[in-house]
Amino acid sequence: MVIRSPTAPALGQLTDLLGSTEEIANRWAKTTAEPVTLRVNSTRITREALLQRFAQKGVDARALPVSPAGIVVASPGRVQDLEGYSEGLWQIQDEAAQLVGAFAPIREGLRVLDACAAPGGKTCQLAEHARVVAGDIHRGKLRKLETEASPLGLRERIELLEHDATLPFPSGLKLFDVVLVDAPCSGLGTLRRHPELRYRRKEEDIARLAKLQRSILENCVQILAPGGVLVYAVCSTEPEEGEEQVFAFLRAHPELALEAPAAVDPWIADGCLRTLPGDRGWDGFFAARLRRAR
Repeated sequence: MVIRSPTAPALGQLTDLLGSTEEIANRWAKTTAEPVTLRVNSTRITREALLQRFAQKGVDARALPVSPAGIVVASPGRVQDLEGYSEGLWQIQDEAAQLVGAFAPIREGLRVLDACAAPGGKTCQLAEHARVVAGDIHRGKLRKLETEASPLGLRERIELLEHDATLPFPSGLKLFDVVLVDAPCSGLGTLRRHPELRYRRKEEDIARLAKLQRSILENCVQILAPGGVLVYAVCSTEPEEGEEQVFAFLRAHPELALEAPAAVDPWIADGCLRTLPGDRGWDGFFAARLRRAR
């Protein structure tokens, strides 16, 4: 059965989280133009310096309250004309997505894999702090990632890997200290920006995607180094894709333990990061950080 309204079964769980179906519709089914959220490219400029440049050009911009790299621009007009675009000083990225990227414990010198890298926002975010292997099944999407990374000056920090993460990784691949699995999902956390998903997503998609996500997790844990961290994330608020997926995976892998950093508190509950659509204009995300025993 195709989901044709916020009352359809695949969205039924959301009423427990967000209130009435009318409230969900009001929050997510927006079609009006909205402000644009940016992530500052920390390899080229600080947030304070970019805000100062915006002010000098008369751009209505302010720092985001949670992400330390985030800026919201009230009326950007054509983004290509916005201050700093041609210099690669920023990248468009939802604040909740920025939190997911910040959830990964990245520092220079670590081996980092973004297993499902397209379209590349989180890959570029990670590449500001370490070299990243960006994997994806689609060659065309990897090329688009290259195009996205180049103006930011990050292309040389990203190694492309054309690979289907539902299959075992190449045997010669060295283990990684950090693996990000920004998994394919229903996308139901992004209805605010993609209201058409209400008409395209089918109830049975959730179970199908949960199975696919589990296969990706199983392959990614095989290339995670002892003491390494696997970050699992979906832009969905459906429990089957979020907490139920993670806790079932943990039961099957006693060598892994949930690790909850305090950096994005109070959006941590039961050791997991959850963001919900609402007044902040966020997408709905779920993320969990799993540490492998040494």
